[in-house]
Amino acid sequence: MEFMTTGGMPLNEVRVRGLRALKRELGVVGMSQFLRQYEVGHGDYSKERHAVLDKFDIDTLFNLAPSKRKKIRN
Repeated sequence: MEFMTTGGMPLNEVRVRGLRALKRELGVVGMSQFLRQYEVGHGDYSKERHAVLDKFDIDTLFNLAPSKRKKIRN
């Protein structure tokens, strides 16, 4: 494996080359999964989840599940 230095390369060029290398080595899906590991995110996930899900009972959530939707469409 050959190592390169960035020297005086602009940060945008480093970013572009880095994304190309990730795509080449991991493919688009792998690159996306890798980048999501470093996403900072925002807000309070637990509070937001409860605000949405607490409105539904278990039967309603079951009926909204993807496997149930597939059966309805067929």
